[in-house]
Amino acid sequence: MTYLKQSHIRIDTPMAPPAWALMQWELIRTQERACHDFFERYFDERGYLECIPRWGGNDGPDDAIENLVGWPVLYLLGGADDLRAMCELGWEGHLKQYTEARTTEVPFALDG
Repeated sequence: MTYLKQSHIRIDTPMAPPAWALMQWELIRTQERACHDFFERYFDERGYLECIPRWGGNDGPDDAIENLVGWPVLYLLGGADDLRAMCELGWEGHLKQYTEARTTEVPFALDG
């Protein structure tokens, strides 16, 4: 079996970023602003979602946390550190909020 020697690519000439890359960064910044606005409007200082916690089949805890589902990816794509902090606060708040919630209708949620 013959293996090719690994090649290295060297680029010595600086160049401006392509338009698509600049637009991608603008999209990330725009999404960050939307996340900030959303978090400020719908979460309290504990990270609790401003809602009535329910354990229903159509709008239970899994639906409440879906608001933050894409935020970790946005952070990993280059989003600001406070995006991660908001997501962590929202996640921890979500766990506490629905642990405190009680119901008589869903057996596994009787004790929160």
